[in-house]
Amino acid sequence: IIGKDIVKQKKVIICPIQKFDEPRKGWNYLYYSIMDYQNQLSDNEINIHFLFIGKIEKHHKELFKNFRVSYNFYDYLNRKSLEELYSISDFGVVPSIQEWAAISTNEMMTFGLPVINFKTGSSKNIIIDGKNGFIVDLKNVYELSEKLKFINYMENSKMDDMKLFTKNFAFNSFQPTQFKKKLLQLHENKN
Repeated sequence: IIGKDIVKQKKVIICPIQKFDEPRKGWNYLYYSIMDYQNQLSDNEINIHFLFIGKIEKHHKELFKNFRVSYNFYDYLNRKSLEELYSISDFGVVPSIQEWAAISTNEMMTFGLPVINFKTGSSKNIIIDGKNGFIVDLKNVYELSEKLKFINYMENSKMDDMKLFTKNFAFNSFQPTQFKKKLLQLHENKN
């Protein structure tokens, strides 16, 4: 697990990709967004440390060599290690392009992590843009890059406000009774 010195110096963004080779997980879009983000900033200005989680292939390891950003890579983790990473992170990115409900988004939010998602599936229903994360247009690497840059320069007090809002939102929205109520409302709206 990463050192505490990095956590104190930079904002930490966790990215649970799962399978880097699976196109619908959106690794390519995240990769090009990070490349664009880092190319807009000098080394001194880069204030984000990335945590990547998932199964990586050899050709992906070559791509990591292009990063000027700091990062750690983790294969699949046990629950305790994953929760430890959530607890030291400031934000999450789920770049999936074809998910109805990205479980990672809900899970990170319960740890108080605001999340960036592409506009797909349930993200439109659980992310309040600017409050508990950001929604970016599907496959738009430049918009995702701009959100990374926004986080890079975000004041810690604003980040803390978003984290608190996210934790409260998750507590109030993801309880079984609330979830059932929302599912019923969704069903009624379709009829």
